[in-house]
Amino acid sequence: MIIVKAGAGDDKSPGQSASEYHREAEWANGRASALTQRLKEARFTVGFCRAVYAHLDPTTVCSTAAAWLNDYFPYRLALFSFARDSELESVAFVPTRTSGGGTELQRLVLGALHAGSSERGASRRSTGVMGAEVSLSLPDGLGELRLYQVEGESQRLSRSFLAGISECLAAALGKARDHSRVRELALRDAMTGLFNRRAFEELLVIEGERRELIPLSLLLIDIDDFKSINDRFGHPVGDEVISAVGKAISEECRAGDLAARYGGEEFAVLLPGAGVSSAAGVAERIRGRIASIGFSFSLQDFVVTGSLGVACRREPKGCGVKDLICQADNALYRAKRGGKNQVAVHEHQAC
Repeated sequence: MIIVKAGAGDDKSPGQSASEYHREAEWANGRASALTQRLKEARFTVGFCRAVYAHLDPTTVCSTAAAWLNDYFPYRLALFSFARDSELESVAFVPTRTSGGGTELQRLVLGALHAGSSERGASRRSTGVMGAEVSLSLPDGLGELRLYQVEGESQRLSRSFLAGISECLAAALGKARDHSRVRELALRDAMTGLFNRRAFEELLVIEGERRELIPLSLLLIDIDDFKSINDRFGHPVGDEVISAVGKAISEECRAGDLAARYGGEEFAVLLPGAGVSSAAGVAERIRGRIASIGFSFSLQDFVVTGSLGVACRREPKGCGVKDLICQADNALYRAKRGGKNQVAVHEHQAC
C-alpha cells in the first residue's frame, strides 16, 4: 500500500497550504487503499467462484462457500435460506475451534426455513449480540445468504464484491440443482416415480454393506395375471394399473423404506431394520391395499391382486444381497403357487 506522509521537509507545491497538502495526501492514501481492497476482492472472487462451481451437490456448494467466506470474513453464523420452490434445502454453518487451534464448520439443517421476500442486492445492519449482518439476496428469487459478523470485528465489503459473490453462488447452486434433477430422473421410473431397478440394486448393495444394520428385509411384489389385463384392455390400461399399484406401495411404506419398480409388473421394497414379523406386516398391508384399488374401463369394473415374497437377513455374515433377493424370489414363487393374492415368507432363514 502506498502511504503518503506529511511533515517537515515534504515537497509541497509553491503556494500550497498545509491543510491543502494534507487533504491531497489523504485522498492519495484513500485511493491506494481502495485499489488494494479491489484487488484483494477480485482475487478472492476468482478463487471462490472456481471452488463453488467445482461441485455438483447443492449442500456441498453451500459448505464450500461458507468455508471460503469464513476465511475472508469471520462470522458467527452463515445462514443459507432458499425459496420454497427452489428445491434446495436451507442450511446453516457455525464455525467452531478445533483442538489443534484450527476452525471447522458445524452444519445445521434448516429444511423448514425459507427465504422471505427481501429486496435484491446486499445490505448490512446491526443485529446486537450477533454483530453486523451482511445479507445477500440471490438472483432469480433463489433465496438469500446471511452472514452474522463476529461482534467487535469489522471489515469493509464493497457492494460490487458482494454482488459478485451472490451471482457466482447462485450460478453454482443452479448448476448443482439441475444436475440433481437429471440424476434423480435417471434413478426414477417414469411411470410410477419409484426407483428404477438399476438404482434399487445400487441402494441394496449400499444397505447390504452396512453390517450394523440388522435385521434387513426385502419384499418382492408381483401383480397377479397382469398379462390378461393387457390382453383384455390394452397396454394403456395396463400402464394405469402399474402406476396405481406403485402409488399404493409407496404410500404403505414406512419412512426410510426404499421402493422400486423392479421390472414390468414386479416391484421391490427394502426395509432397513425390519424383522420378519414387521416385514410380513408391511407386506400384508400392501397386499390389502392393492386388492382394494378399483379400476374401470369401457363400463367394465375390475380389481387386481398382488402376490408378495418376504425374506429377512438376521445375520450379515455369509449372507449377501444376492442371497436375500433369491430368498424373496423363492417366497414369491410359493405365493403364486399357493393361489396368488397372498404373502409368503421365506422359511429357512439361513442368513
